[in-house]
Amino acid sequence: MKKSFSIAVLSAILILAAFVSTYANNPQITFNGQPIEAEAIIKDGRTLLQARDITELLGGTINWNEELRQVTIIKNYINITLTIDSTYAAVNNELVLLDVPAQIIADRTMLPIRFVAENFGVYVSWHPDGIVAISTTTPPASNYLPEGFTEAVVERVIDGDTFMLTTGERVRFIGVDAPEIGEPGAAEATQFVRSKTLGQTVWLEADGNDTDSFGRLRRYVWLQVPTNPQDEAQIRAYQLNALLLEHGHATVMIIGNVRNEALFRQIETEQFGQPASQVTGSFIGNANSQIFHVPTCTSLPAPQNRTYFNAREDAIAAGHRPCGICNP
Repeated sequence: MKKSFSIAVLSAILILAAFVSTYANNPQITFNGQPIEAEAIIKDGRTLLQARDITELLGGTINWNEELRQVTIIKNYINITLTIDSTYAAVNNELVLLDVPAQIIADRTMLPIRFVAENFGVYVSWHPDGIVAISTTTPPASNYLPEGFTEAVVERVIDGDTFMLTTGERVRFIGVDAPEIGEPGAAEATQFVRSKTLGQTVWLEADGNDTDSFGRLRRYVWLQVPTNPQDEAQIRAYQLNALLLEHGHATVMIIGNVRNEALFRQIETEQFGQPASQVTGSFIGNANSQIFHVPTCTSLPAPQNRTYFNAREDAIAAGHRPCGICNP
């Protein structure tokens, strides 16, 4: 009996220790300007708040479906359902892509606060000092950044979809693909990015995987801080990824989940008359050089010279040889 008791106590201590460790650097949460006690954690650049705390702050009701592992929050005819570890949620039965899924951490159900709050019409912003501000009445102040944003200065523009920061980090724009150096349109795309960013302050927003296979930061690049990063008008006006598509300097390239995929494809269709990147595959070949690549390769051919293959064997059978850079 004593041994069982000791094991139970030890297990409880370990769970508590894990939770305390997880939340040791948790952000301070404010609600309408007042600090509150809430269990929060930063995960993949997004703040997760305990489901109970979110519901109490917003004044909604919460339901838990054990069989489906789903949390549903209801308020004023808005119904939000999140499934644990799923990158999709349902808002009034419409599927929406999440930046980070709902998760169970140390027996606590943690939900992405910005997604839940903004769908109920509540403002969420990130203060540089590490404060997450939740407000039911006023938009973020000018010294607040939207959650998941960082400020940076561009030191060198590499090409039409990649630049280097003053920190030495390289940034690859999410969801778009500009021609490589030496390909048609490359100089124009590079100059377009250079004219808007070189030596300038930009704001970087994470979405999904933090880096690509080459260690570059995957980011949306904003030329001005948006009040709502999911507002279409602000994306079209201030987000460089969308502006590259709008001006015909890039096509859509989707790797993994990309929150703005639908809008990017819409902009691409408006520009080209049809989705220039509609045809996709696991491998991309160059119709001229007969070399094939993985989609994340830094030496992809221009969109008009691409052929697509679902399998490596298909590319080889078509007479293509593997790229020496990405080794597909």
